[in-house]
Amino acid sequence: DNALRLWVWRTEKSPMKTSRRVLYTILVSDRNMPG
Repeated sequence: DNALRLWVWRTEKSPMKTSRRVLYTILVSDRNMPG
């Protein structure tokens, strides 16, 4: 989970907003998944 948070933080600083959106979707999917 920490790795994902760091990834989000790095992506947020990155100019690629599309990448951030995709990452957010992955995060939401990961949250919905058990474990």
